[in-house]
Amino acid sequence: MQISQAETADFAGIRAIWEEQFTTDSGYLNIMFGEIMPQCTSYVCKINERIVSALSLMPMYFIDEITGIKLSGWYMFGVATLKEFWGKRIAAQMIEYTCSCEEKAGHSFIFERPATPELNRYYYNLGFTKHLEYTPHVFESPISNGSTGNNHLEKQAETDSAEAAKTILKDVRTHHSRRFEWKKIEILESLIKLGELEFHNTTYCKTPPQGIFISIRTLNNTSAETFNNSFFCFPME
Repeated sequence: MQISQAETADFAGIRAIWEEQFTTDSGYLNIMFGEIMPQCTSYVCKINERIVSALSLMPMYFIDEITGIKLSGWYMFGVATLKEFWGKRIAAQMIEYTCSCEEKAGHSFIFERPATPELNRYYYNLGFTKHLEYTPHVFESPISNGSTGNNHLEKQAETDSAEAAKTILKDVRTHHSRRFEWKKIEILESLIKLGELEFHNTTYCKTPPQGIFISIRTLNNTSAETFNNSFFCFPME
């Protein structure tokens, strides 16, 4: 078994995992692997040269305008293993390897949102100990169309994705001084095409909730309290 950072040639193997575990929608996957994945960093696990597990990281900043803190980190998504290899703790080993590599690279955090409440404890046991339970937030911008909490961003074919991305970022800057942002607006533009966004205003809770929540693994001695009352605009799992 070999875990390493993925290369472009590995995308086909990662896509095969997505087709088995997430979706076979070719339109969705074409945008994901044609536009989004090239902007991300992925890790893969290979057994006999076959990719059996993968995870991906979207480059993020955490910005606090009050304190001037600007931290570099990642949103982790697409964590999955081919079904025939379940039960071998491959994904857990990949997450540990990824966190170690990104800490050595000088990054300050990795955050994620488990797809189901049952995964809360799984990530907690892997060191993702900062739990943030969502509370709804309503944007005044027409692009969000009054979306709150875990409602999906409605697809608006008539709206140019680049303009929509700028509008969302403007809303974030206007209403929240503490926030996470994409390092690359191209990712946000592509996610808008897919309708894959959620908006959350969050508060810290010590016990993992039985519902949608965000969990953070801090790196390089970053204080978990730094992320209290943060605003998230992030892709759905």
